Amino acid sequence: MYIYVDKTPTRDSDAKYSFKLKGLAGLIILSFQAGVGVNAAEVPAGTSLAATQELVRANGYEPATLDPNLAESNVE
Repeated sequence: MYIYVDKTPTRDSDAKYSFKLKGLAGLIILSFQAGVGVNAAEVPAGTSLAATQELVRANGYEPATLDPNLAESNVE
């Protein structure tokens, strides 16, 4: 059995497959959105915070290169 989508004949099974694929894509997108929620720290009442909040990363030795053939160990 053929159905017409945009004046182009397609088989009925193709339309069902397309609908299922769109539904699956929608469910995947919704699951990603549900997993990416907004997370904030729960600060107890009465806790005083610093005036400026800073994040210091890589606090320590950083290699000059990531090439294992050129890297030197400075760990004591």
